[in-house]
Formats: sequence, structure tokens, C-alpha cells
Amino acid sequence: MVVDGSRVRWIAALFAVILALPIVGITLYFTHDVQGRIAAARSERAGLAHVALLQAFLTDSEAFAQAVICPAGGDLEALRTKAAADLAAIDAFQARGGAPPRWPEVESAWRALGPAPREADFARLFDPLAASFVNISDESGLTVDPDAVGIDLADGLTYRLPRAVQQFQSARRDLCDLPDTPAIAARLALQKSQTRGAQFASDAFQDLDDAATHGNTQLGAVMAAYARARGADAAATARMDDFLTQTAPGQRVLTEEALSHLTDSLYALMSAEVPALRGIIDRRLAGYGRVRLLAIAPGVLGIIAAIAVAALLIRLLLQNAALQAAEKVAAEQEHLAMHDSLTGLLTRRAFFSALESAVTSGPNHGALCLFDLDDFKIINDTYGHLAGDEILVRLARVIEGAVRGTDPVARLGGDEFAVFLRAPISRKGVERALATITRDASAPVDIRGQTFRSSVSAGATFIEDVTKMSIEDALAQADAALYQAKAAMRGRFVFLEAQDNQPTFEV
Repeated sequence: MVVDGSRVRWIAALFAVILALPIVGITLYFTHDVQGRIAAARSERAGLAHVALLQAFLTDSEAFAQAVICPAGGDLEALRTKAAADLAAIDAFQARGGAPPRWPEVESAWRALGPAPREADFARLFDPLAASFVNISDESGLTVDPDAVGIDLADGLTYRLPRAVQQFQSARRDLCDLPDTPAIAARLALQKSQTRGAQFASDAFQDLDDAATHGNTQLGAVMAAYARARGADAAATARMDDFLTQTAPGQRVLTEEALSHLTDSLYALMSAEVPALRGIIDRRLAGYGRVRLLAIAPGVLGIIAAIAVAALLIRLLLQNAALQAAEKVAAEQEHLAMHDSLTGLLTRRAFFSALESAVTSGPNHGALCLFDLDDFKIINDTYGHLAGDEILVRLARVIEGAVRGTDPVARLGGDEFAVFLRAPISRKGVERALATITRDASAPVDIRGQTFRSSVSAGATFIEDVTKMSIEDALAQADAALYQAKAAMRGRFVFLEAQDNQPTFEV
């Protein structure tokens, strides 16, 4: 017999899915978390590249503005061209990822400089430019260095240092444009720019002091640039204080040079921070890549294990299905061997096996009853064997319906049937069962469009004690009772007991 394994395979596949689902879920959870960190780090790296482009434009546009106010500051057209190239590079970069909210103000202010930039309001250019640094930092998530608690280098790069440069460059322009004897209001405006720039620079320096305190070894070039910027800041502050209090001849030039050196050192610091932060982000990305592999590996191994378990389950289930099929075939063969193929009743061998098992526990074991259809040969010869078979099946159902479900019923062969009525049962109980069977078997029945009347004769006796009457003796006694019933009057039963001298007839 071929075992159909399709259902088994579906069950095993479902089992594998059930095993794999939590593994996949946990793996996806961790990989999703790592993937989110990777996406955040990539966003930071893109933001850092954007900041670097803005830094170049800030440097060159501030140099252009300084040259406008102080003509001795450099080649105006060359500086304009360089700043315009920086702006074009930023536009190309932003075409791929979007511009910060205030960036249109920067472009509008640059275009508005026109042919006579000396009269231009450079605050319209540099205020939104400084705000754009912050916007890019916020949108890209470029805010925190996770490798050292308390360090926020990117915040200094995108917020504090650009604004410090903006204030110091404004002070330079104001200083260059001052008359020889500046008014008090002009001095106060100059001092305000210097003070605000110094505050922004001080905040940025504090971040770097925190980095030094935490021993961050990834910022060597940054710390060197920081040392130079800090020295330049102290020198510029001292020069500005001298200029504002003494206004001695030549003091303005020295102060302007100190501010120029300070802004150059701040630009250098910003330039050093960009690759340092890029290195931190790249190392973080590499670490996340390893973590992702470590997160995926157990999931892959778990899925392989689930598939292996499912394969083993398929094998076990197929083996079990084959075993069950073999057992079913054996059971069917045994059932066929123990049951009559026409009526479904026990065969002679099965009946006597059940009888022997029932009479081994003591006296008064029950009653053995034999049945025989009257004139069955005439029915077969007259109406055919198919009609005869249906009468045999009908008699089998009549007998089964009149006895208990635990009482063995058998077709001994041909038109002979037997019943063993198990104890406890009285003689009246036996006679009542026999009367029911003989009466119901004699009722007319329609078979194949014809009405038949048949009858059955029965003989019965008790099997009371194996020592007094063996099964063979009981069978002989019941057989004798059966033939007495057939000889006396067909369609009736006779009950004989071992001590009876005369049979009891049902009349």
C-alpha cells in the first residue's frame, strides 16, 4: 500500500514555520534595531558631508564679504567666483537630499549682492546660513558622539563654531569700517559682536575640554587645532579690549590681524572636526555591520535547525503513517478472518474462541442458542441466491437487535446462526430473546419487489459448569433442541437444560 505523504509534509512544513516564526521574529527585531542604527549613522554621514559643503561656502563668502568692506583683503572677483562655485556644489548636493528650510534665503541674499556689494546687508546672507547649519544637523541627527558620554562635538561644529565665525567676521568688518575716532555706539556694537562670538567659541571649546577629560583618542588633529584656536581667541580678546579702551595708533590694525588669525583658526578647527567625526561615524557603521551579522547568524542557524527538525518530523510521521497503514491492513485482514463477509457477524472460529473465553470464570456462564432458517434451500432454488443472501442478512440484523451488544452473534455457515447470551441471564430471559427472534424473523418482508415469508427455528441450553457440561456437550444439547423445534413445528424454539428429561417448547 502506498502511503500518501502530502498531508504529512504539509503538517511538517507548518511545524517548521511555527518553530521558525519566533526565531525569525527575534532576528528581525534585532536586525531592525541594528538597521535603524545603520540608517541613522548613514544619515549623520550625509549630514556631515552637507555641513562640510556649507563650511566651505561660509569660509569663502565671509572672505568675499571681508574683501568688500576692506578692499585690501583680497581679489574680489576671484573670491566671488570661488564662493559661487561652493554654492553650486551645495545646490547639486541638495538636489539629491533636499535643502534646509532657510536655504532659499541664503541663495536670495547672495543673488541680491549685485554689482555694488559694499552697500549690501551681509546679515541677510549669514544669519540664514548659520541657521542652515543647525537645520542640517537636526534633520540628519548629527548631534551626539556616542563614544564618549557628555561630548557633543557635532553640536559645536554645526551651531557654535559657525555662529562664532559669523560674529568675529562681523566684528572684523565693523572694525575695518570704523572711523579713526569711533563713536561710543560703534564701539558698543563692536564689543557686542566680539562678546557674542567669544561666547559661542567658549561653548564649543567646552565640548572639546570634555573630550580631553574623557581621554578621547580619536581627536588628535582636532585637539591640536583646538589649542591653536584657543590661543588665537585669547589674543584676539586681549587686542579687542586694548582697542576699545585705548584706541592707540596702530591698535586697529593689530586688532584686525588678531581677529583674522582667530577666524582662520576657527575655520581650521571646523575643517579638522569634519574628518574626525566622519571617522567616528564610519567606525560606528563598521561595528553595526558586525552586529548585524551576529544578529542574522543565529536566525539563519535557527531556521536551518527548524528545517532539520521538520525533515526529521516528516520522516517520523511518514514512518508512523506507514506503520498505521500496515496496522490498518492487518486489522482489516483480521476482521475479515473473524467476521462473515455477507452478514458481518462472527465466523465459526471467532465465535467459539469468544465462547471459550467466556466460560472459564465459573458456573452459570450463559446460554448457547442455535438458529436455522426453515426451508432455506427452497428459497434459494425458487428465488435465487441474491434473495437468499438478503434473507440471511435480515436474519442477522434481527438476531443482533434482540440481544445485548456484548453477546457474541455468529453465522456458523450456510443458514445456521448462533448466539451466546452471557451471564447473568435467566431462563425466562433466554426464552424472551428467542421468542423475539423467531417472531420477528417470521414477519413478511419485501425483497426485490416480492413479498417473502420465512421462519427460523431455534434451540438453546445453558452452559452451567464446565465440569458437568463441556462446550461440545452444550453445542450438542442446543443442536438437539434445534432439531426438536424443527421437527415439532417450524418457526418455534426449544430450550433444553442438562437435567431436563423433556424439552420445553414455545408453542
